[in-house]
Amino acid sequence: MAVSGNSAKPLTARTLTVNGTSTWDGTVVISMSHNANLNIGPAGSANIISDIDFGYCCGTMPNFNVEGTFAKTAGAGSPVIAIPFTNRGEVAVRSGTVHFTNPYSQTAGTLTLDGGSVRADQGLDIQGGSVSGSGPITGNVTNGGEVGPGGS
Repeated sequence: MAVSGNSAKPLTARTLTVNGTSTWDGTVVISMSHNANLNIGPAGSANIISDIDFGYCCGTMPNFNVEGTFAKTAGAGSPVIAIPFTNRGEVAVRSGTVHFTNPYSQTAGTLTLDGGSVRADQGLDIQGGSVSGSGPITGNVTNGGEVGPGGS
């Protein structure tokens, strides 16, 4: 699946589950509303190669859930994730800054900084899994998992 362009893409009152490979490119805003959910399934991957934003419009707050792989792999910019984000898979930040304006929660899996950085306005709540690599984290980290700065 490829998502690209420079216009808003609405996801309203639906669940989109990615179980294959997906590439997200452009200056797109994924505008989520009315309890919409974006899931990266266990076999799925989301490769972010630009400054795509995931925003909240209205209605019941949507959710972004990762059980597969979410990776920021190209571009120096800062995609914004303005909805609650839960990681149980792999989040890899290899370039730019991934900016979480709502809660980031990790119950399992990994958050790896490998050339990129994370900004978490409401902090990172690491309940399980690990955080590793080399790169800045801007925001508070609550740790119930394993943190290995500079390691892998």
